[in-house]
Amino acid sequence: MSSSEYFEFYVPSKDWGNAEATAARGNTITFADGTEALCGISGLWNASLGYGNVAIAEAINEANLNAATLPIFRRGSAYSREAATRLLEFVLPHEYSSVFYATSGSSALDAVVKLSRQFHDINSNPKRRRIVSFTASYHGVTMGAMAVTGSYLFQDVYQVDQRLNIKIPYDDLAALDIVMKRFGPEIAAVIMEPVLGSGALPVPQDIVDAVYAYRESEGFLIVADEVATGFHRTGPRFASHDWIQPDVLVLSKALTNGTCAASALLLGDRVVDAFDQAQQVFWHGETQAGSPQSCAAIVATLDEIERLDIATSAARVGRRLAAFVSGLESLSPRVKGFGRGSFRAVQLFDDAGELIGTDKVFELVSECRRRGAVVQPSPGAVQFVPALNYPDAELDVLFDRIQSVVTDYLAGQFA
Repeated sequence: MSSSEYFEFYVPSKDWGNAEATAARGNTITFADGTEALCGISGLWNASLGYGNVAIAEAINEANLNAATLPIFRRGSAYSREAATRLLEFVLPHEYSSVFYATSGSSALDAVVKLSRQFHDINSNPKRRRIVSFTASYHGVTMGAMAVTGSYLFQDVYQVDQRLNIKIPYDDLAALDIVMKRFGPEIAAVIMEPVLGSGALPVPQDIVDAVYAYRESEGFLIVADEVATGFHRTGPRFASHDWIQPDVLVLSKALTNGTCAASALLLGDRVVDAFDQAQQVFWHGETQAGSPQSCAAIVATLDEIERLDIATSAARVGRRLAAFVSGLESLSPRVKGFGRGSFRAVQLFDDAGELIGTDKVFELVSECRRRGAVVQPSPGAVQFVPALNYPDAELDVLFDRIQSVVTDYLAGQFA
């Protein structure tokens, strides 16, 4: 596919109109015109427990009252230490050694690029500067994150420096082999989303296996970007639990159930030991990173994931969503489903067999909204990323509303 097919969709404020939301609770969003809709995308894939979780809100409020702001520059806080301890426990069976806080998935990926290059500099491999990622991937919109993102985000307009970045198709083993043979000694890290955020496309296991095999011979870092796929989104706690342990695990979105600007890098022994032995400082930090509020939200979110038995409910929602997508596929050969767990999408094709364009995607997303269902636009497709504790009765309504739009599209109602 051309880069233009991976354009990320944003809507200017002048076009919000009735799309401006005024409230949200559970799985229902209320809009400025008084209408309501069921949310099929967990906010922006981050409110995995639904909107308005009281326990998380109360934890944040307590932190506001008791701590206000406790920056972690040059010192830590009891909040940041507790959240780090809980995160390191939660990611088992993989074992990480340390937690580094940031405020967003984008800033965390910027940190990954810097960290990987400094790691190799410490290990006397300063030529290892290149970052490998996948076309169709999404890693964020800050300059460093945009450089490794494989979706088109106006990188040319913003003059994002991509000279040290290599992007290959997520399912092309031959392309991976070519890159490794040509640039192996210059690669600092390979960044992989287990399921590509721009299209809900699972990375094939043979690609993952090959990347790990090349890590053994080349020594680069493997980074699992689980900003979108973490915390049971694809089924297990983390999609990368099926992999040999990555060197770095990147988390955000569901980390605080969408309540605070927060992200975290979980670092393996290989990385931590290198910095400790060299007694080097990693120069990256943000004023609000690891704030008492975000750390309290992290702890409360992990508590709620366990209290609500999200492992079980996520499996239920994932089965329901898989069956729904399969049902849409059965309607016509013009519908093709992708994804894993509760992170899925359907591509739609026109009568000529061509993938629908951006305008048609927006039309279908808008029609879903008019019929009371919020879905996510994607290249030639619509995505479904529902909360992981969605009640079955509400799922039935959500799915009926979406299917009515797809059925009408296939019948030519949206010519």
